Amino acid sequence: MKAKRGPVWRWVRRLLIGATATVVGIVVVSAGIFFSGALAGVTQSNINDVEPDEPLPAISPEIRAAFQTMFVADLHADTLLWRKVVLNRTDRGHVDLPRMAEGNMALQVFTMVSRTPMFSRGPCLDGDRFDILNVLNMGQRRPISAWFDPVGRVRFQIDLFHTWEADSVERAEEDLETVRLEQITSGADLDAFVDAWEAGDRVVAGVLGIEGANALAGDATLLDEYVGEGGVRMFGPGYLFDNLATGSSTGCTAGGLTEFGVDVVQEALDRDVLIDLAHASPAAIVDIVELVEAHAEAEGRQIPVVVSHTGIQATVDSRRNLRDEEVRAVASTGGVVGIGFWSGAIGRTSVQRVAETLVATRDLLSEPSFAEAMRQRHGRYDPVDHLGLGSDFDGAVTTPVDASGLIYIAQALSDVGFTEPEIRRIMGQNVCRVLYQTLGGSDLATAAGRCHTLQRSPPTG
Repeated sequence: MKAKRGPVWRWVRRLLIGATATVVGIVVVSAGIFFSGALAGVTQSNINDVEPDEPLPAISPEIRAAFQTMFVADLHADTLLWRKVVLNRTDRGHVDLPRMAEGNMALQVFTMVSRTPMFSRGPCLDGDRFDILNVLNMGQRRPISAWFDPVGRVRFQIDLFHTWEADSVERAEEDLETVRLEQITSGADLDAFVDAWEAGDRVVAGVLGIEGANALAGDATLLDEYVGEGGVRMFGPGYLFDNLATGSSTGCTAGGLTEFGVDVVQEALDRDVLIDLAHASPAAIVDIVELVEAHAEAEGRQIPVVVSHTGIQATVDSRRNLRDEEVRAVASTGGVVGIGFWSGAIGRTSVQRVAETLVATRDLLSEPSFAEAMRQRHGRYDPVDHLGLGSDFDGAVTTPVDASGLIYIAQALSDVGFTEPEIRRIMGQNVCRVLYQTLGGSDLATAAGRCHTLQRSPPTG
């Protein structure tokens, strides 16, 4: 006959089972984090790689000389998504401060992604699918607050950028060869940076942007936090999937702005934040441009928008790329279309194809009736004023060059017939102008006058 076990034994047994389960759980989670951490490093090296489809062009003496004095700016990099030390030159991904300096970059917009659902083979991307950033953030050993929460992820990325900035300043005080990172949040910041850059200081500018209104989690007051405390100065309501603010070009409904979307775009405009139309659905682009133009009329000045990284359907027929009328809508605000470097946007991963897409975009904007309407409206019009770079560096894409190789883009632009002044505008002066108009409230003539003559002092010795 079995001896009866009393309540104490049952309590001890439950305790042992619970402790065993806890230990097993800790081991499993720890192993998962360890292996996903290793995977995160491998993934960054493999999917943010540099692999041109065509040989890079030979650099002419004329472009080599001009490039040394060129203001180079890019509208989109997802570098904050990844674990890397940007103060050091690495072989991971596309961007770090030494490579930016080597590529003569003056300014980079660093965008923050807060949710990325797993892709499917269907006709659209469902935002309810498993969020792959859960694994990425755990694997990179980021704080628990950033594992599953879009808001926590944005806050972490803002703090990370500020750490990069502070560390670069501290290191630059000890080592004059260190590249210093400066955040741009106002027209005064931009003025001070441009003066330092023109004088030859080893400094690059960073602008923070948000990619997707899911970063707000339905709470419009978070935009105040991101702008006021974080210094965010670019806001794109759209991303790969439909969200509470807007339909996406690759979403399942592809609707226009919601009531919440109207509120947050209007709030961004009130705070002098640059609006990014990347990933927005066709209906949303119409809605946003109407809001922007109404705000511009009320303010009595031009307020440009950008598409930070895109292609055009005239060259690659993709839902993600801009239609002809959407390219013209961006230009009608005085804005800039940032042409991407990845094959999904431009058809081939080559600097030649980047240049060819910029030619095609210029040609769309040169359509006689549109060009005449722009001249009637603004007094002067040059389609090249609305072209820029939107690499999508570190955005889980393969590119033909990294931040150190942007001279090859300049050469490719020369090879397809752009003049040196036009190349300077495309490579960065147009982005400078848009930022002056947005952050500084400058009128078009003042902003263009400041940026379209911008050149760095040539190196000596």
